[in-house]
Amino acid sequence: MTAYLSASPVRVLHARDGVEALALARTASPAAVVLDIRLPRMDGWEVLTRIKADPATSSIPVVVASIIDERPRGMQLGASAYLLKPVRRDDLLDALRMHGLDAVPEGAP
Repeated sequence: MTAYLSASPVRVLHARDGVEALALARTASPAAVVLDIRLPRMDGWEVLTRIKADPATSSIPVVVASIIDERPRGMQLGASAYLLKPVRRDDLLDALRMHGLDAVPEGAP
């Protein structure tokens, strides 16, 4: 996913697990979160639930990118988009653009 965004002016932050992902969402105030469901220490479902339940992070668009095919659950929990892996570069960039990440230009390499 990082390689898909490397040509854009977007700064990418990485989390090693769900606990770190939630902490980054709270402290870094990102423009968007790309979230996998399979994460150690705290799964993506819990991260998504907590991001959307916290007034400080609830407005952050969350794009789920996962091998787990549970789009209805993700959307019900508040995901802005739900992409199945393997994720195509254009699908990720389109999802980010549609949900608030204007720094990703159209036709970005």
